[in-house]
Amino acid sequence: MPSNWTTPITWNVDQLVTNTDLNEQVRDNLDYLLSPNHARIVRDNGGNYTITNVTTFQDIDSTNLSITIQTHGGPVLVHFQATGWTAGTAHDVYFDLAVDGFRVGTAFTQGLGTHIGDGSQRQVITLLLLLTDLSAGVYTLRPQWRTAPTDIATLYADSTRNPVIFEAIEL
Repeated sequence: MPSNWTTPITWNVDQLVTNTDLNEQVRDNLDYLLSPNHARIVRDNGGNYTITNVTTFQDIDSTNLSITIQTHGGPVLVHFQATGWTAGTAHDVYFDLAVDGFRVGTAFTQGLGTHIGDGSQRQVITLLLLLTDLSAGVYTLRPQWRTAPTDIATLYADSTRNPVIFEAIEL
């Protein structure tokens, strides 16, 4: 993707137009518009993510599951998918998305999604969000989770079972 948008020229009568002018004004600006900002992370590093009795939302992995995206003010589609299981009493795991450290689902005690199941079964967790209130700028996106007070949650992140996928694209 070209790194910069070039402000369109107001052409003058009898102005000599060069191939550099046309490439910059037509080709490069169209490439810029048609190449959306996007990022994709697939974690299959042979390990798992586990939390125990964590009752406040925290980043799942602030280093390896973190997307920084520069937007132009358009909507951003965010997708998170993982396979996991729970152990404990309630078997509850809650998921949310943080944008620059602030939860999107802050109005909801259980975040944007809940996974309920026991350790005898793996279950797929999917969050699909359309963020429509971001102005042009740079944002850091991170999936977050928490458990019920007496639970353990594990997400698989390995090539033999399932990867954790986290991706975002400006539309």
